[in-house]
Amino acid sequence: GTSVTHTYYKPGIYTISLLIFDFTGQGATAEIQVAVSAPKGHYELLVPLSPSLDADVTIQVGTVLNEATLQAGLNKTSYLRFNTEDVFGTITKSELELSYEGFTAAAGNIQVHRGSTAVWNEGSITSSNAPTKGALLDEVNQSYSLGQLLRWDLNSTAKEKFTLIVSTPTSGQTFTFGSSEYYFEDGKPKLVLQVDNTANEGQFTLGSAEPIYFEAECATVGSSWNRKNQQFASNNKYLLYPGTQQEFTSPPTSSSKMVKFQFLITEAAEYDVYTRILVNNNVNNSFWVRINNGSWIKFSDIPRKSYFQWVHMFDKNRGGIPVTYNFGVGFHTIDIAVMEDGTKLDKLGLIPAGGDAPTDMGPTATNCQGGNSSDDGSNALLVGSSKDGETNTAETYSFDYNAANNLTEEIEVYPNPFFSEVTLDMQMAKEQVNVRVFDLAGKLMTEQLDIAADQRVTMGADLPNGNYIVHVDAGNQTFYKKIQKIAE
Repeated sequence: GTSVTHTYYKPGIYTISLLIFDFTGQGATAEIQVAVSAPKGHYELLVPLSPSLDADVTIQVGTVLNEATLQAGLNKTSYLRFNTEDVFGTITKSELELSYEGFTAAAGNIQVHRGSTAVWNEGSITSSNAPTKGALLDEVNQSYSLGQLLRWDLNSTAKEKFTLIVSTPTSGQTFTFGSSEYYFEDGKPKLVLQVDNTANEGQFTLGSAEPIYFEAECATVGSSWNRKNQQFASNNKYLLYPGTQQEFTSPPTSSSKMVKFQFLITEAAEYDVYTRILVNNNVNNSFWVRINNGSWIKFSDIPRKSYFQWVHMFDKNRGGIPVTYNFGVGFHTIDIAVMEDGTKLDKLGLIPAGGDAPTDMGPTATNCQGGNSSDDGSNALLVGSSKDGETNTAETYSFDYNAANNLTEEIEVYPNPFFSEVTLDMQMAKEQVNVRVFDLAGKLMTEQLDIAADQRVTMGADLPNGNYIVHVDAGNQTFYKKIQKIAE
């Protein structure tokens, strides 16, 4: 009847050891492995104290109180220690979240300062060696009620170990919060981080002894490559090297001319490696390829076709032997580099050795949030209506679900999925835009009109859990994005 929760902040394969006893005292051990993949895009991360049960105390006039609650008030100061060093991605915002657990309502100013050191624990801290107050990070001055969640902006994006000091300048007033020993999980202290993982998006993909597919445009793409749109490409996009400098004699050394696919294999297996490509002529028809930073192979003299085709990758220098590779459990990389210009790179597929070759666009790739343009059921029509369900005769919005992820790089939507609110970060060369959110039946749920096109918009607090389309009207351009609100 016991459950244990642990959060992993980096992708990888982890081993969990279990020591189990029955009622007679007889014991046994067991080990299980779990594979953790990296989250995609922007996401919200809740970080507990570090360590979770030994990093928060209240000191009252020289006495260390290690109880189910923390306090801030006259002669009472609380200390909390966190560690964000292992967070995967870029931290864009960090907040301290505490739950007010005072039995009577209160009002006043509660401040959070940065502590001078993070070298302490509940057993070693005293009033004489406790961290001293550094910079004031944030303060909340309001009324408080039982169970209310409060947040302080820490104004930090660093990955580090640090101490936060919670106190109040209000004379005679004491405020009570849940500690790590609090009875309910929701009442325990935590950091709320907004994390941007777009730089690593698509790099780490879980794979087992099943076919695995990767969109080229969602891999780590060197700056010399161009992303191009075409309806016959999977996900409507492909990569093209537009330069004229050939690398036929030896592979390039600059990562700008490479496309890197990174993935995690959870079950060792032998895979055939396929690429979906379009070769326009019999001259410029080649790439350099290497697996796990090994020797480069010459994938050249690829047969010319007037359409995208799946080709079992081969090594020209070894008589055209097809590439089959035994991937063990763990992280792996495949680099595709420029040899000649002109060949269009669309998709990569790993097929268990001897399996059927991919056809058409292949199944949906695992390293992109969007699907293939040929996905069934993606052509539903959405018509805008007013919030009360009556048809909006002034403006009617209709669009193809295929276009529901056509955001420009000038608009970022995060986190997605989201728990409470979703943020649109816009940097558009327009004066004003209109932002609307529809449910999948076409009902207008919420809107913000005539807002500056270079600002950040927060929406969704009043939405029930479910799937929606956010619609940005920027004059003669419209952009759409599927979003999802989920339960905390």
